[in-house]
Amino acid sequence: MVAKLGEYKYSSYNAFSEQKKVVECLKTSFVFEDYKDVNERLEFIKYVHDDRILDERNKITFEANKEGFLQHSLSTILGMSQTQVSRIIKKQRV
Repeated sequence: MVAKLGEYKYSSYNAFSEQKKVVECLKTSFVFEDYKDVNERLEFIKYVHDDRILDERNKITFEANKEGFLQHSLSTILGMSQTQVSRIIKKQRV
């Protein structure tokens, strides 16, 4: 674990923030395609890693599952794996 984004040697954050050369495979990622400016990319990354947003997403995911949405459907809607959705639901049950 690291304290700040970019401290992990193999993180793509350094490429997105233009602190290191962009690896070829990242050039076609949606982050580079949708956010041309480095400041826009950093704002997006900051937003995605905001714990308050993740907590809210997790609560909504749990409630949707309680209301009858299948984990498979939630994973498709949220763009994440069924394993991730399953973990969210298990943690929210506690």
